[in-house]
Amino acid sequence: MIPVAVLTLMMQAAPVAAVIPVAPAEPVPIARAVQPRDPLAADEADQARVRAEAERERGEAERERREADQERASAQRERAEDRYQAGQDSLENGRWAQAAERFRDVIAAKAVRADAAMYW
Repeated sequence: MIPVAVLTLMMQAAPVAAVIPVAPAEPVPIARAVQPRDPLAADEADQARVRAEAERERGEAERERREADQERASAQRERAEDRYQAGQDSLENGRWAQAAERFRDVIAAKAVRADAAMYW
């Protein structure tokens, strides 16, 4: 076995390998993805993206409008039901004029209970 001190001296005394010149590599073609895009294709893609975004916004606006219409109709039905119930309460308490006014409101609103309001 070779002592460590001898190995160390041998490694220090070893000649350094000479640097071998290497010929420059041939140019590498740029990948297609890195090459600039066709301006016409880019414009078409941008236009398609803009059209899709506009369509999405139109759909969202339409959905919001439908929801607002549904909420408005629901509120009208609820108000008409409240008026009918107020008319019933007025009848029970003998306030005939107030009951007639509430039932007229229900009839004018063409509510679900308009036929019942006409009875009174």
